[in-house]
Amino acid sequence: MIEIGVISAEVILLAGFSIPFWVEKVNAFPNRPDALEIRVVAEQFAWNFHYPGKDGKFGKTDIKFVDLQSNPLGLDLTVPNAKDVIHSFSIPVMRLPKRSCVGVS
Repeated sequence: MIEIGVISAEVILLAGFSIPFWVEKVNAFPNRPDALEIRVVAEQFAWNFHYPGKDGKFGKTDIKFVDLQSNPLGLDLTVPNAKDVIHSFSIPVMRLPKRSCVGVS
């Protein structure tokens, strides 16, 4: 009998308080001018983060400029406004815990 009371209380707390609070917070995005847009491209064991330049705009990208070492997102560096920043995070060795390392460039 006590178990039913505990389950009922948990359902009331979850459905009555937690879920509405979570929905309100998840849908509370900042206004568009205040938001910083970042493009993230994932690879196996690596993530590439593309930030806009000082002008707040993303530079042009093209598949023909992709170089996995120096330009993983294919940013067109020939255009004058290509001042974007690309950061990457990789975990090159995940299967060997003694040799695993994190590289940030």
